[in-house]
Amino acid sequence: MACENGFKKDANGCDICECETCPPIMCMMHCENGFKKDANGCNKCECETCPPSMCRMQCEYGFKKDSKGCDLCECDQCPPAMCNMFCEYGFKKNSHGCNLCECDPCPAAMCLMSCEYGFKRDTNGCTICECATQRCPSIVQCADDCGTDGYHVDDDGCQTCECASRRPAVPPNILAFVIAILVIALVFIILSAILVSVICYKTRRSRFYNMSEANSHLSFDNDGFAKKLPPTDAKSTELQKVSLA
Repeated sequence: MACENGFKKDANGCDICECETCPPIMCMMHCENGFKKDANGCNKCECETCPPSMCRMQCEYGFKKDSKGCDLCECDQCPPAMCNMFCEYGFKKNSHGCNLCECDPCPAAMCLMSCEYGFKRDTNGCTICECATQRCPSIVQCADDCGTDGYHVDDDGCQTCECASRRPAVPPNILAFVIAILVIALVFIILSAILVSVICYKTRRSRFYNMSEANSHLSFDNDGFAKKLPPTDAKSTELQKVSLA
């Protein structure tokens, strides 16, 4: 068989019966990391700036890249962007730093000055090259009307021009909620104990009064047995006086 670019070679450098798809490279330069490759996987006369990756981990979204565009041995948390739109200032980013399919209205800040309270913001919520005179930059009017949802408040407690509904809801303070429930339960237990004590006291007092009243109509014979006293009404008293007379 005839092969335009010769035969492929095995690990020992011997020809095998397969045609080489890539033409021999005629570059007389040494590249520490080898040559770049074209779409067919053939060497180009350009040095590869990135060393071969030695990472043996699987990453769903590939590896993070350094400032030179070379793979780092760290997984990228961001899926590949699927937005077919052009944004002059790039895309907005989520909390992980991944691009959202929304254009960022703010250009990159190019101010080489330090401000104690940060920079002022324009009507789009973008920083401008002027120092704010207070901790929160003053916003005259936001371009977006967020209605009843209100605006998002940043980590410094300052209002931004981004609608709160576009941000993930802040979870409630679970600890404060649990403490409140425990306090309510403790108050309920204390009040219940007081109520039970009052009821028991009244019940015992009523029983003691009834027993005392019942014992007042009893007398005891020589054998220690109780016997009921005769009624001591006025008529009985008069009859006793007559019999004594």
